[in-house]
Formats: sequence, structure tokens, C-alpha cells
Amino acid sequence: RSRCGELTVYLTADTLRRPWCAGEVTIAWQVHKRVSTISHHSFVKPTEENLEAIDSYLATSDFKLVEYGITNDFIVQAFQWLLNDLRSAYYMNSDLAGRKKFEIIVDQVLQKDRLTRSEPRRSSDVQQGHKRGCLVVSSDLDDDEATAAVGILIGIIQSSV
Repeated sequence: RSRCGELTVYLTADTLRRPWCAGEVTIAWQVHKRVSTISHHSFVKPTEENLEAIDSYLATSDFKLVEYGITNDFIVQAFQWLLNDLRSAYYMNSDLAGRKKFEIIVDQVLQKDRLTRSEPRRSSDVQQGHKRGCLVVSSDLDDDEATAAVGILIGIIQSSV
């Protein structure tokens, strides 16, 4: 909570339904953090009816936000704050697959011009085979959340070697 300067929310069909994600958004709202959103093509903004019945909108879980001082009213206010103006959101290019769509979004968020760079090498461009000291990380290209997690993992690994 105190070390995060900005929260980036990856809005998918289920992001706001997850209690821990709702908690992160609510905390960011409560402490006035900067927030940016990346909207996946599967994201559908919750309706007023969803917000009125926030308990049933959120996925059931043993994780109780109220134990952390996060009430349903706070969640609703935080969601309204987050979703008030999605015009400034970044939107995923659903025509792309795998890490490429995430690399483009990251570049947009960091305000880098993707067009001036050469294309990254794909694994199919690299000679296949077992090599000592190499690590292969893959994900289901149709699962954007898994691919995003793999991209983060690869970034962490690359920055530490």
C-alpha cells in the first residue's frame, strides 16, 4: 500500500469480480494513488445493478475484505472512481497473440514509440534444442492472463541476469 506509486489495473472479464483485485482498487482509491487501466477485449463494465448487488457481483471467496476495513460501499465507490472515465484507458489489440500484445501495451504505457524498434525475435526464429543455462517459459497463447504473468516473470528474470 505505501510503496506503490501507481496501480495499473488489467481489466479482463473477471478482474473486478476477484475480491483481492477489488481490494487493491479500493485501497488505491482510499489513499489517492494514481491509477491507469489496461482494458482487455473481454472486459465489460459492471452495470449499476452489479454495483447495487456488489456482494453477488464479486466471486465468492474465503477472503473477506471487511477484515481489512474494506466495505462493500467502499468497493462500489472505488469501482465508480476507477471506471468513471475509460477514455484514457489503454486497449489491448485483440488481433495480436501472446507476448506481442503485452509488449505493445507496456510500450504505450511507458510512452515509447513501438514503430521505431525492430521486431523482437520469436521462439520459432531461434534454433530449437536444449542448451545449458537456458530457460524456456511458455503459456497458452489464448489465455491472456497467463501470458501476462509469463511476460512479467520473463522481465524479472531478464533484469536479474
